[in-house]
Amino acid sequence: EIFLGLSITKTDAKMEQFNVGKYKAFPSVQCTSVGSKNAGKVRASKFLLVDDMIGGIEEALNPTILEKLWNKYSVDARQRKIQGCKEIHIATRWSVNDVIGRIIRMCEGNERVNVISIPDIDPITGKSNFDYEFGGFDEKFFAEQQLFMDDISYKCLFKQEPIEREG
Repeated sequence: EIFLGLSITKTDAKMEQFNVGKYKAFPSVQCTSVGSKNAGKVRASKFLLVDDMIGGIEEALNPTILEKLWNKYSVDARQRKIQGCKEIHIATRWSVNDVIGRIIRMCEGNERVNVISIPDIDPITGKSNFDYEFGGFDEKFFAEQQLFMDDISYKCLFKQEPIEREG
């Protein structure tokens, strides 16, 4: 319905991939986890989607793990890009030193880099940014979450405000 004239021409659940349109050497979409030894198997030609590299608060608090995740992104995942490929990062901003934080600092002033952070509650209207016609999360949900969480975790998870817990 969205992409008229295109259809899925091949799927492979074992390889976690599918192809749209005519045959290509690499599939249209290939899902893989960082560090799964994909050398020569996976290329990103249009988009490299990086989703939630940090698994939770314990990883975010560990500088060694943050450095390992940076290396997995910069050395493993990023080198799979074919020239002209764009990147999309989706993640909770746990730390100013997470992958997205480092990219933001490295690309400061680059007009081609667009950072979109959407907080739980719109600061102007006071309404939820995630309350949809069919499901989602209303203001009451976020107020309850905030009541049960420490302030720093809540800001990271729901406000997209990364904060370092030490120093």
